[in-house]
Amino acid sequence: MARTYKAEGRQVAKLVRGLFAVVAMLLYGYAFPDLDRSVLVAILAVGWVAAELAAWWWVRRRRAAKAGRGRGKAM
Repeated sequence: MARTYKAEGRQVAKLVRGLFAVVAMLLYGYAFPDLDRSVLVAILAVGWVAAELAAWWWVRRRRAAKAGRGRGKAM
């Protein structure tokens, strides 16, 4: 895995972005071949935004989990 939470977030974004690209191509090619190319571009754009949001959520959740783990607790 990555060394920093930001790098982990980038990896999550790349994974989700790739999945959305594959799904968009499959939908465009097989399910809806008569649609305009702008629909394909729109699906890819929505996938890009969803990937960035997923990465942001992942990093935020990981940092919050670390912050609550060990700070301020008596041992």
